[in-house]
Amino acid sequence: MARTCNCPNPPGGSITCSDDQLAMCGYQDGRIVSGCFDPPAAIAAMPTRAERITALSNWALQQITGEVRVLNQRITSGEDDLLRSGTFVNDLGERVMFVLPAKIRASSEGGATAAATG
Repeated sequence: MARTCNCPNPPGGSITCSDDQLAMCGYQDGRIVSGCFDPPAAIAAMPTRAERITALSNWALQQITGEVRVLNQRITSGEDDLLRSGTFVNDLGERVMFVLPAKIRASSEGGATAAATG
């Protein structure tokens, strides 16, 4: 099943990605960012599902916010809320819309990383 992300105006439009990709479009640091982003291959090799979900969530947060994160960093409730929102607005007022990969969306319901956007 494809993941479709509607882009803010401007630039408008939408982007459609595969289930295992992060769909993202909008502005970061004054530039248009738009595309389908693959998670790092190393995440799939992590030993437990919980570690993989945490790593995927941290990777997605780094892509969405532009802030450097480590893959095993704890996900706060505010970051979990951001992942579930499907929208990030930075300090400059730039908006990024996103749809998370299915593996993050399907993670533990009600807890951190239980992203349900889209």
